[in-house]
Amino acid sequence: MKRDVPIYGTALGADEVVDGEAVEQTELNRAEVIGYRRRPVLLDGRADIYALYVQGSSMAPRHRDGAILFVEERRRPSVGDDAVVYLRVPDEHDGERPSCVLVKTVVRKSASYVELEQYNPPLTFRIPMERVARMDRVITLDELTD
Repeated sequence: MKRDVPIYGTALGADEVVDGEAVEQTELNRAEVIGYRRRPVLLDGRADIYALYVQGSSMAPRHRDGAILFVEERRRPSVGDDAVVYLRVPDEHDGERPSCVLVKTVVRKSASYVELEQYNPPLTFRIPMERVARMDRVITLDELTD
């Protein structure tokens, strides 16, 4: 297996407050490759794959703090999939820009919002679609070992 999947730099970001509840978010710097991970054979030839470290405990026990996740840009997450949700914020210089990301499970999608779930503490919440820059799909271990 080639060691060529980029691992992007992550850091625990300030909590995103949604409906009065604190939701753990991660700062993801796609300009900073902090290392490379071995590419599973099933992902050979895929240029849309990247990896990141889980920051925090909001998705435990499904994804523990410090675990590495493989993520794909090509296939959008469906209901029940885990996703890396890129949030955008107003920027006085560039208009809008992606800011932090949420690593959560997709519960429901509509034209106006995406409903997400975290496990620790248990919480289901909605993010308006105008705040979502994009969503990338987390690849499951089952898919990698199939």
